[in-house]
Amino acid sequence: MQEIKLPTSYNLNEVFGKVSWSVRGIYDGYAGWYDLNPSTMYELPASSIFPDLVKLAGTEAVVRLAVEKVTAGKTCRGAAPDRCRAGIRSKNSGALNARIKALEVLRDRSENFVETGWLEYGIDKAKGQLAPNADVK
Repeated sequence: MQEIKLPTSYNLNEVFGKVSWSVRGIYDGYAGWYDLNPSTMYELPASSIFPDLVKLAGTEAVVRLAVEKVTAGKTCRGAAPDRCRAGIRSKNSGALNARIKALEVLRDRSENFVETGWLEYGIDKAKGQLAPNADVK
């Protein structure tokens, strides 16, 4: 996904889909779901340990790291703490605000219709979680 780039002479406009998404789909199609890591063979996803990692690191450390990543321009990493939200049991405005900022930066850079739509969805969902009566899941 990160290495394959088409020549500029193709003049490809990625407004609906992305080359990187297609590369990933082709790779997954040929290679299959198994990545040669025995821990991924089973029904429990690797993300199931995220709550334990948040518990060990502490919620504030995870939030602080997310804010650092967003501030450093590493928006994909700054948006990622939502994957740890099972470990962050209460609404955490710091984590949600870092996610919103990261997704807004990604949205503002996007020239892709589908990507922009999904980023808007993520932003709206995070803003909804910041609302006073929002139910956090």
